[in-house]
Amino acid sequence: MQSERAEVDIRMFRAQAEMRRAEAIACQQEMKAKVAERRAHLVLAEAEIPPAIALAFRAGRISLRHPLPNRRPVEDTRRTKTARCSPNSGAATDISVTVNENPRSDRR
Repeated sequence: MQSERAEVDIRMFRAQAEMRRAEAIACQQEMKAKVAERRAHLVLAEAEIPPAIALAFRAGRISLRHPLPNRRPVEDTRRTKTARCSPNSGAATDISVTVNENPRSDRR
């Protein structure tokens, strides 16, 4: 009687362990699907960046300035970020990108 009860308990515990394992595998597959979905959303969002930059250029919210050789750029109150090309990249120029917060106020 005790051995039968022990055998039943063992089968029950194995069945419960198999259910937990199956749930864990299902959860893992759901997470993989979510990662793939989020990666797809990221790719779609990254695809919107170049058209948005082009629109900002056309609207006058972004402008590029190439500094004159041997001259320092004029300081202004607008936010400016400068990216210096590395010597190994083959480009020898500095490029400044100016972001105009209110593009309409500059065009009076």
